[in-house]
This record gives sequence, C-alpha cells and structure tokens, in this order.
Amino acid sequence: MRTLASRKLLGQIKAQVCYTELVYQRVNKKLAVNLTKAEVEALVIAILDDDTTDVEKLGKNY
Repeated sequence: MRTLASRKLLGQIKAQVCYTELVYQRVNKKLAVNLTKAEVEALVIAILDDDTTDVEKLGKNY
C-alpha cells in the first residue's frame, strides 16, 4: 500500500513527466520492445497510476 508521501510524489511525477526522443528509445531498448510513442506514454501513465507502484529515493534519483 502506498504512503501519502508516495502518492503525492507519484502525482507530481505524473504531472511533470515529459517525453523526448531519447525517452522513447531508452524505454524500447531497456524493455527489448518496439513500442510506439503513444504506447510508451500509456505504459508510463499506467505504471504511475498502478496501486502497487511505490517510489524509493536512491541518492538524488527516485
């Protein structure tokens, strides 16, 4: 179950997420798939909206 802080952070990330060509390329490469731009964006939003998604800070990264 997500904490309140985690839900807020995921909401902020969702509101501020931006996509560049590099983002699409990296997602496809890391997952070894060939998704369209729309499919990548839908995947990211689905992950951010999923109730089991949690955020952990490691150094300066989340």
